[in-house]
Amino acid sequence: MEIKIMKRFSLILLSTFMATLVGCTPKVTVTPTNTDASQNKVVLRVYAQYSMDDEKQPFDYAKEQMKTIMPNVELDLEIMAQDDNQKIKTYAATKNLPDIFVATTDIIESFKKSDNILKLDNYVKELGIEEQFLPSSVPLLKDSNGNTWAIPDAGQFAALLYYNKDVFTKNGVKVPTNYAEFLSAVKKFKANKVVPLALFAKEKWPGVQLFDMLASREEAKGITKLDLGEGKASDPAFKNAATKLLELVNAGLLPKGAFNLNSDDAGAQFKQGKAAMYLSGAWSMSDLGTAMGDNVGILYYPLADESNASSVKWNMSGGGYNSGLAV
Repeated sequence: MEIKIMKRFSLILLSTFMATLVGCTPKVTVTPTNTDASQNKVVLRVYAQYSMDDEKQPFDYAKEQMKTIMPNVELDLEIMAQDDNQKIKTYAATKNLPDIFVATTDIIESFKKSDNILKLDNYVKELGIEEQFLPSSVPLLKDSNGNTWAIPDAGQFAALLYYNKDVFTKNGVKVPTNYAEFLSAVKKFKANKVVPLALFAKEKWPGVQLFDMLASREEAKGITKLDLGEGKASDPAFKNAATKLLELVNAGLLPKGAFNLNSDDAGAQFKQGKAAMYLSGAWSMSDLGTAMGDNVGILYYPLADESNASSVKWNMSGGGYNSGLAV
């Protein structure tokens, strides 16, 4: 009985989180079994991101709403480690998983096999969650088999290359619009002892995203074509992307110890002017704008040859995937 109650509380909380995504009040009705909150106090462990404002606001909102919806529920937040899911995997191995945790696609697939994650199909239907999503975000609710294992905590996104305008100006570097200019900028920043691109390679996705930015200059689908089995790594677009990426890295594109940098470290380098550029998702826009004002700009992937740079400008890398808050 206690496990069922905990699941129910967890799903109500997820629905409350989700309301901040769709901009509405969750359609949840709860009838308390006992009005004496002290006798039914429940503490839910939540493992989630909580550093930038766009991460804090949904959690703070959910926490306040839960005081009204379920006053006997207390949320115990543990800030998610920036360790490419190593900590959550350790929790699973030691049977110490939080009640609610952020689950990326790889975690969902792994935890399904080990029975460490709750299938949410019935709850999604019961709470009317799908109906509250924008049509473009509904696919993010489901895995390849049409089942829901996590409630998305972010919508569709684009990976962006941010640049520090002041750093470019002080170093006399032209804002690049094509690959040749980008390579030239990298070399000049490196010569001036400025990190060209702050990349938090402690997580796998930023490096993959950088490769996709290069590949999608020649193949509009980018690495999605590889994911779908429609292309091969030996195809010209991917071979050329790998060649250019190697050239950029050899020219000094990345900071020393990039594979030990998390997003906070890389973001700090960029904000403090120690790095000229920064790769992150569109979700960083608000945080960077608050910290840097008009000094931050966006580069539209200056990674294509001059001959086709304009025509592929809007081949953006990103999208969305099955991930979010799981139970």
